[in-house]
Amino acid sequence: MKRIFISLAVALALLVSAGTSYANPPYKDKASGSFVSTVIDTNGDGAPGVFGLLQGTSTFGSVTIHFFSEFDLALAAPSPSCPEGYVEAPVVTSNTIYSYKNGDLLFFETASEVFCGNPVTGEFQWYETLDVIGGTGRFTDANGTLEVTGSGIILISDALGVTNFGGVSLSAKGKVNLNSE
Repeated sequence: MKRIFISLAVALALLVSAGTSYANPPYKDKASGSFVSTVIDTNGDGAPGVFGLLQGTSTFGSVTIHFFSEFDLALAAPSPSCPEGYVEAPVVTSNTIYSYKNGDLLFFETASEVFCGNPVTGEFQWYETLDVIGGTGRFTDANGTLEVTGSGIILISDALGVTNFGGVSLSAKGKVNLNSE
């Protein structure tokens, strides 16, 4: 009888730990796509932000990523956070929406970001921390944090280098806690 009790206790403990890790697995995604300048200028400096649309895969399945980011180009300067030949442009505002196949949306706000761009080649790279700020469907009241790294290139820009179009890719990892957890 004691053996049966111990076996049941061990089996229950394994089921609980397996269920917990399944319910809230580490989150990962990878996506690529394009971005284009918008007419939105949140800080009124004359340099609009960019809108991006990316497709990829994630822990929760296929994902479409929409983002809006604006940088203070007037304050762009060399920084020890960036490779040689690159300048760091401080982020003014940046928000992201992840859209999943079933229609659920997951919302993010940028908590911190280092954006480094090469003014000669048009190449850029960045890393940021995104805070989960809820969503719709299974993501209602979701929370968590993602660490994102990415890179891209400006393919076309105007004479002033203010409006542009280009390609971008990113990968993220972290934790997305669903509302049921």
